[in-house]
Amino acid sequence: MLKGFEGTEALEVDRAMLDVMRSQAGTDNMVKANTSALKGMLRWGHQARYFTPVQSELLVRGGSYPAPATAASTRRPRRNTRARNAGESAEYISPEDAPSGAKVIDLARELDAFYPTWGQLAVESAANLGFRWGEEFQLVPSDVHLRGCREQEEAHVHVDWQVNSGAKAGSRRSRLTLPKGNKRRIVTVTDISFTGFELERALAARVDAALREQEEGSNPDALLFPSATGKMLWHTTFTRHLHAAMRAADWPYTEWVDDRDGKTKTVYHLTWHSMRHRYARICIDDFDYTAGELMVAGGWENELTVKNRYYRSSDENRRSAAAKSRRRG
Repeated sequence: MLKGFEGTEALEVDRAMLDVMRSQAGTDNMVKANTSALKGMLRWGHQARYFTPVQSELLVRGGSYPAPATAASTRRPRRNTRARNAGESAEYISPEDAPSGAKVIDLARELDAFYPTWGQLAVESAANLGFRWGEEFQLVPSDVHLRGCREQEEAHVHVDWQVNSGAKAGSRRSRLTLPKGNKRRIVTVTDISFTGFELERALAARVDAALREQEEGSNPDALLFPSATGKMLWHTTFTRHLHAAMRAADWPYTEWVDDRDGKTKTVYHLTWHSMRHRYARICIDDFDYTAGELMVAGGWENELTVKNRYYRSSDENRRSAAAKSRRRG
C-alpha cells in the first residue's frame, strides 16, 4: 500500500491519497483488507499525534471502496475437497482429511533431517497430543509432568501459553501470549502413539536433553523444540523446512503459476494443523472420548464445535432411521 508514498509527511495524507494506497491490490477483498489496515494506521497515528482528528476519520465504517488498481493474481487452487454425506455439518472433518499413520511416520522421518534432536517427536506430539503450532513450539520442561502433579495423576503436559505471532524478537517470555480463546488446558500423554512410536519415553528423553542443553548454554530457555541456534523458532523458518519435508515425504500438494508475477506457487492439501484433526480422530475412534472430553482435552471452544467437526452424526442417524423404516408389519 505504501509503495510510492514512503517519503510522504503525515499531515499530507488526505482521502484521495488513501484511496490510491488502498486500491493497490488485485481483488476487491484485498482493497477491503487494505482499508482496514489503513484505518488502524490512522487511529494509531492520531493517538501518537501524527494525524489530526479530521484525518483519523477519513475512512469511515461503511464507506465506499475504490476499484482494485493492480492485476489480480491467478486464483490459488483449492485444497482437496469432497462431497459430504447428508446430515453432516459443513465443518465435518473426516478421517481422510487428516494424515494417516504412514504419512505421519514419513513426515517425522523427513523433518528429523532438519531437526535431528526433536523432528520426529514434534510430529508425533502434534498428531497424538493435539497441540497447535504456537502451543507446541514454546514448550519447556516445566510444562511436562510425566509423573503427574497435584492437578492430574496421569502423565500430562500443561498448555499455558502459545507463541505470539505478532511479537518482536526477544526472550521467550516476551513472545508468549495466552492460548487460543484465552483457555489453558492439560493434555494427557499417551505412552504409545497411534503409529507405534514410544511417545512418553521420547518426551522424557527430550526433557532431559533440553535441561542439559540449558546447562551447556546452547538452549538458554530449555525449549523442547528450539531453533538451530537454541532460540524460539519463527513460524516462517519452520514452515520452509516443513514444506521441504512434506515434499520429501510425498504429502499431497498442487503447484500453479501465478500470472501476475510468473512465479510457481504451491498449496499443500494437508497442513501441520491437519495433525490436530488426526488427534481428534484418535481420541474418538481409539479412546472413545465424548464430545465434552474432547473439547476439554483439545481446547476447542465448545461441545457443538467438536460435534460438528468430528462426530459421525450422519452414520448414526442413517442407521437409526433405517431401523425405524423396517418396523412396519
